[in-house]
Amino acid sequence: MRSPVLFLSFAVLLALTLVAGCATETSQSKRSGADSRMEKEGGAEKDVIRVETPQAGTVIRSPLTVRGEAKGPWYFEGDFPLLLRDNEGEILARGVASAKGEWMTTDFVPFVGKLVFTAPEGMLGELILQKDNPSGRRELDYSLTIPVRFR
Repeated sequence: MRSPVLFLSFAVLLALTLVAGCATETSQSKRSGADSRMEKEGGAEKDVIRVETPQAGTVIRSPLTVRGEAKGPWYFEGDFPLLLRDNEGEILARGVASAKGEWMTTDFVPFVGKLVFTAPEGMLGELILQKDNPSGRRELDYSLTIPVRFR
């Protein structure tokens, strides 16, 4: 008689553990997505990266110099990727921004990067500053997207 009760207790405990694990994973996924969105929308990025130039909506031309400051964890080996895309999503330029100081810190470190490109026919595009993520783990992907205009 004890065996069915023990088995049933074990089954209930296992089911509760699985449900709790799924809920935690879903919660973390939603939180990670919200962080990424906030960074792209201009909320939390001020806590980890600040861009001096170009500002949102600025008319840019080649070569484009990107300046600002980011906290040390945004870098890997003192660099992080830059992308420039047109309004169709076509990549016009890839480059890197480099730390202008000791990047192995949790403090802000100045950076500078340069992108050379041919202006597209469309007027709009976006500059993307990506947190370097050599691990490849998507939950560690963060970026800041700045809308720009071309001449």
